[in-house]
Amino acid sequence: MPFCAAGGRPGHRVQVLVPRQGEPGEQLLQRCLSPPNFPIVPSQLGAGWSFEDLDEGQFQLEGFDVLAREIPHKGGRTFGYRVSADGGSVAYLSDHSPTSIGPGCDGLGERHEAALALAPASTC
Repeated sequence: MPFCAAGGRPGHRVQVLVPRQGEPGEQLLQRCLSPPNFPIVPSQLGAGWSFEDLDEGQFQLEGFDVLAREIPHKGGRTFGYRVSADGGSVAYLSDHSPTSIGPGCDGLGERHEAALALAPASTC
């Protein structure tokens, strides 16, 4: 995130959406983006950066249809996303931990219903 070159250009805007948890998203990010792990805190990324909490659901963002669903993850709430536009879509399941809820029929992890809603897969 802090190495996004476009995030430092004049007139830029970067909206960081963090899954809603017990504290504001910017504070959650500050745990890993702050000294001694990183030289600055999120609020020091500069003008144009904003941080907002996000709940599960369907959204319209920048002309895209976005489905956000909570997916299995060790250590905090994490969302996977399905982004659609113009008849195409892509699923993004960052830091997904399907084995945390069981081995699944093939040892690769359980087929979680939220993950299947984002990226349908065959069943065992």
